[in-house]
Amino acid sequence: MFPVYLKYKKHDTYFKINSFVNFEELRIIGDFFNISNFNAKILPDRVFIADLLEDKGHRMERISSREYEDTLELCYRHKRQKSF
Repeated sequence: MFPVYLKYKKHDTYFKINSFVNFEELRIIGDFFNISNFNAKILPDRVFIADLLEDKGHRMERISSREYEDTLELCYRHKRQKSF
């Protein structure tokens, strides 16, 4: 089942969900990007991961691992990394 690759339909935030308690988030804002690794240690964080996977609000789009990796590579080549 894992990893699962998702992105928000309306903006440039991508997710690589590695397990029910770990995911990587890639956010692109203009000329900048940020990549963060999250480990869910408390219930609200685990619920957030479950919500991403269930997508009851139909806000997410499943993408391929290739699309995620290509987007990440493009960021490293053409954008500046920044902490948000």
